[in-house]
Amino acid sequence: MTDRGVIGDGSTLNTAAINKAVDEIAQGAGGTLVFPAGCYLTGTIYLKSGVKLRLEKDATILGSPNLVDYPENQPPRPSKTLEFGRYSLIYADRQRDVGIEGVGTIDGQGDNPNFVKKDLKALGWNARDVYLKRPFGICFAGCKGVSVRGVHLRNAGFWMEDYLDCDQVNVDGILVQNLNDDANNDGIDVDGSQNVTITNSEFEAADDGICLKSSYSQCRNVHISHCKIQSTCNGIKLGTASYAGFSKIYASDCLIHDTYLAGIALEIVDGGRMDGVTVNRVRMDGIGAPIFMRIGDLGRRWLTEQVKQSPGSIRNISISNIDATVNQGPDSRPMACSITGLPGHDVENTDIRNVRIDDRRVPYSSKRRTFDDVQELPRAYPEYSMFGALPACGFFLRHLTGVSLKDVSIQESDIENRYTVAIDDANRILLDRFSILGSKSISQSIAIRNIHTAELSVRHLPDMGPEIIEDDGGNSNIKIKSPKL
Repeated sequence: MTDRGVIGDGSTLNTAAINKAVDEIAQGAGGTLVFPAGCYLTGTIYLKSGVKLRLEKDATILGSPNLVDYPENQPPRPSKTLEFGRYSLIYADRQRDVGIEGVGTIDGQGDNPNFVKKDLKALGWNARDVYLKRPFGICFAGCKGVSVRGVHLRNAGFWMEDYLDCDQVNVDGILVQNLNDDANNDGIDVDGSQNVTITNSEFEAADDGICLKSSYSQCRNVHISHCKIQSTCNGIKLGTASYAGFSKIYASDCLIHDTYLAGIALEIVDGGRMDGVTVNRVRMDGIGAPIFMRIGDLGRRWLTEQVKQSPGSIRNISISNIDATVNQGPDSRPMACSITGLPGHDVENTDIRNVRIDDRRVPYSSKRRTFDDVQELPRAYPEYSMFGALPACGFFLRHLTGVSLKDVSIQESDIENRYTVAIDDANRILLDRFSILGSKSISQSIAIRNIHTAELSVRHLPDMGPEIIEDDGGNSNIKIKSPKL
C-alpha cells in the first residue's frame, strides 16, 4: 500500500490513491491489496472483481467524517426508498470474487456529528435526508462470491454490513461493534441474498444484531451458527422488509444476550412467504422475550415497479433446544412470547420443542387482560411489545393452524397474575409435557377460546388442582391428558 502513495497517518485522505490501487489490481490478474499497520483515512472504496482487502495487525481503515467523501450510489433497481449502502465506506456493485480479510479494523466514525441523526435534525435537515444520508460500513450489492473474514468492524453511521441480492456469501470470525445508539445501527443485514453462511462471529449492535430482509429478492439458504449477539433490539430477526419472503433459513449454536426485544423474531408484513426456518440450540440470557412471530399487513414496497401485496404467510417453522432467561428490560410492561397471524391468515405448522424459559421480570399483579383487550393491529410495526400487556406470561397464540409445543417448561414468579398460555382462534394445537413451575396467584394456567382440535398435556408444579384450563367458549374437540412425567 505505501508503495502506491497511500499514507497511514490518520489524517491524509487516501480515497483516490486506494481506489487507483484497486483498479490496477482488478485490471491485472486480480489479487489482494494489503494494509500494513497504520491508520488510513478514506472516503468510499470501490471494490472490483477479483480484488480483496487485507488488514494486517494494527491496520485501520478510518472512514472520513465528511459526507462529501462518500459519492451517492444508485440503487440496483429503480427505487426511492430502498435501504442499502447508498453511502458506504466500502462498496461493491455487481462484482465477483471480492472480500475483506485480516485482523485489522474498519472504523466508520459513525459517532461524528455529521452522521448522528439528532445533530442533523438540529441543522434543519428533512426527515428523509436525516435517515438516508449516513454511511454504511460495507455494502455488497448484486455480487457473487463474497467473503468477509477475521476483521473488526465498528462504528458505522448506519448499518455495519449490507449484503443485497448477493450469491455465495461467507462471513466468518468477525467482530462487529456498532453501538452508536442512534437507531438503525444493525450488526449485519442480509437482504434478498442466497447461499450465505455467517459463522464464528460476534455482533454488538444498537439495533438488530443479525437481520435478514427480502426487499425485492427472496432470502434463501442462509446458515447462521456459532455466533454471539448483543442487541438493543432483536437478536436474530427475519423482517421487517419481507416483500419477497424467506426460505431455508437455519440458525444454530448461538448465544443471544443482553437484548432488549426478542431473541428470535420472525416477521412477514409485506406480503412475502416465509417457509422453512429452523432454529436449534440457542441460549438466551437477559432478553425481552425468546420468540416473536408475526404476520402483519404493512404492505410496503421498495421498488418503483412493485405493487402492494395481500398479507403473506409463515409456515413450517421449527424452534428447538432453547434455554432462555428473561430479564426486566427498558420496557417494563408485562410481555411474553407471541405467535400471531391475522384473521384468515394463520401461522401454519410451527413446532416448538425442548424449550426452557426462566422469567425473572417483575411479575404482573394488576387486573388481567382478556383476549378482547388485545387488538389485531394489522398495520402496526411488528415488535414483541406491539400489543402492550398480554394476558399470558409464557405464550400468547392467535390465528394458528398446526402448532405444537412439546417439552416446554416455564418458570414463573410466585405472584404472577396472568395465564401461562393463552390461545385464541386456532386449529390442531398440541401441548405435550408442558410444565409450569411456580405457584401463581390464579389457579387457571391455560386459557383457550375458539380452538378446534387440541390435545393439552400440562403439569403445574406445585400442583394447583385439576382446573388449570379456562374455557372462554367456542372450543371443540379438546382433549386434556395427564402428562407423562
